[in-house]
Amino acid sequence: MIYIILLNWNGINYTTHCISSILKQDYSPIKTFVADQGSTDGSLDLLRNAPTEWIDLIEFRNNLGFSVGYNKLIEWIKSRYPDPDFWFFLNNDTKLFPDACSKLVECLRADYKHGIAGLDAYDYKTGEKLPGYGGWIRRDDSKLKIDGFGKYWTDGFAGYKLGMENQPWFEDDYESGCCMMVKSHVLNQIWDKYGRWFDPIYNPLYEEDVDICCEVRLIGNKVFHVNKSGFYHVVSPIAKENRSYWWGIHLENKQKFIQKWAKSIDKGMI
Repeated sequence: MIYIILLNWNGINYTTHCISSILKQDYSPIKTFVADQGSTDGSLDLLRNAPTEWIDLIEFRNNLGFSVGYNKLIEWIKSRYPDPDFWFFLNNDTKLFPDACSKLVECLRADYKHGIAGLDAYDYKTGEKLPGYGGWIRRDDSKLKIDGFGKYWTDGFAGYKLGMENQPWFEDDYESGCCMMVKSHVLNQIWDKYGRWFDPIYNPLYEEDVDICCEVRLIGNKVFHVNKSGFYHVVSPIAKENRSYWWGIHLENKQKFIQKWAKSIDKGMI
């Protein structure tokens, strides 16, 4: 069983298409939970009218952000349903390839230590492949003068080795939280330790996905990128509304990430 979990906030242009792509998956069983975070654009009414066999709808009434919203949704599910085999975190502005779930499950079932898996992303409108959805954490400042980003920033190519793209999957440091499947026992390891999944210090968004991958790897699990399938993504429509504001949030959260993880990264622990 896969539990697919989504947060909706004014996603009238995307959420129904995301759900439609879930219904077309070649894997079963799947149960989909959608938490609405105070939408005012009509998307909540659409979700309320959706067939109950398609989704379970939870209404938070307020926008709690990414980390806190997902943690509250997981808490709600755990209080009412048995654990699944896999949790699948999915942005509402995505559309899955029909074999996305089955390919992710194949990777995670290949080894007990395979804890998290993600997919290739493609532009929602053009279909072009998008970089940076999974990759590695930079261990030095060798590219600082090239692109302005140094040690501890993420890099989709830092750990690349020739031929990786031809493998069914390969190990990396992190996968994007917009399309992240997790084994249930791995999520429970973090949940039992901290009482949450994503660290709320990163709310409302940015860096929480890289952070949770570090936490999962620190306790002995592995993160993988799956090449066989993919998904379409709108590419941060909220962040585009006010780039300077959201870039400031990103920089602030990057500093929180560095403060939390620099020593472990430098020691080679993750």
